[in-house]
Amino acid sequence: MKAVYLLIITIFLLPAPSMAVEMAIHRPDEAFVSEEGRLFTYDRAAMPLNEATEIADYFFKVFGGGKYPFIYKIPGYENYYIVSAIGYQSDKNRGPRFFLIRKRNNRYRNIFTTKGAGDSYTLNPTFFYNEKSVIILAEVGTNSCRGFSVFKFEEERGYLKWFDMLDIAKPATTHNEVTSPIDAVRMFAEGEDYRIEIFGDILYKPGNKKERVYKYKGESFKFINKKRRFVFQAPSDKK
Repeated sequence: MKAVYLLIITIFLLPAPSMAVEMAIHRPDEAFVSEEGRLFTYDRAAMPLNEATEIADYFFKVFGGGKYPFIYKIPGYENYYIVSAIGYQSDKNRGPRFFLIRKRNNRYRNIFTTKGAGDSYTLNPTFFYNEKSVIILAEVGTNSCRGFSVFKFEEERGYLKWFDMLDIAKPATTHNEVTSPIDAVRMFAEGEDYRIEIFGDILYKPGNKKERVYKYKGESFKFINKKRRFVFQAPSDKK
């Protein structure tokens, strides 16, 4: 009987199993459009051309015709869009940024703009989502991938909350440059806690003095969300 009590106590003292559930992923299928002297790109997997053209019309009218916007639709939301483009430039705020655009009563309005991505040439989103949240991994880089800026879409507050910067890329081989590891990325959610896992080789902190190649050996590399920061964890880091 004593052994049974000890077993019951042990079971209650064991840590609860993780209830994290994998989030769905949407990788935009970008299509290039050139019309009436304007250039823009849109996600044809998420919206028809006429819908993208309406957003482009609004964007060029408000922000000028010299821009080259990339137009995306936020998964699970009919009336929210993200436009990636160069905005107003200053010494402290330069580079491409996200414009959060809402459609209401058949009218479009930019309700929030993120800070610029600095020297990056790109700000290309991949969306991870479930019924409660949308997390965006936005690739940044110049001639090659330099990592991802992480945002969370918050409908009630009408903005994109910046989480952190993931300094990772896919290591170069003898035949190509450093590229994006996004095809190997999966994300898991448990309430407001998120875990990013990479199932492939990674280059950690590319371009930094501390850059390091980690080889994938069957166990994923993780970024654990802790207080709005994502802490890197390699399998060898576990205690």
